Amino acid sequence: MSPRTSKCQTRPTIRDIKINKKVITTTLLNPKEVTRKELGKLCTKRWLIEVDFRFIKTVLRMDVLRCKTPDMVCKEIRVHLLAYNLIRTVMAQAAYRYNLPPRTLSFKGTLQQLNAFRNIILFKICCDG
Repeated sequence: MSPRTSKCQTRPTIRDIKINKKVITTTLLNPKEVTRKELGKLCTKRWLIEVDFRFIKTVLRMDVLRCKTPDMVCKEIRVHLLAYNLIRTVMAQAAYRYNLPPRTLSFKGTLQQLNAFRNIILFKICCDG
């Protein structure tokens, strides 16, 4: 057996924690370093990141990259991320204006509203700017 193979067969030490009827498995072993509450918050943040990636891939139609060269694929990804961040900025501004948490607003609904008012927005930018 090579040294690489023997390393792959070692099992990591894990810690199972039950939080809100869910079992979280982690390699963060010391409960004094990372508390149950902190792990719960990390899991929530991780879930929101996964949901954000789903929005980028499905709602912004990035599930299939259309470019052929690596350079253009990078540009395509950057444009999708830029669009995502711009939509999230609009959501954050609306949430702030109406004293709401930004995550309570619908990403897809915001995109639909922006598309519905696209001509008015472009007119305002062109004529008032």
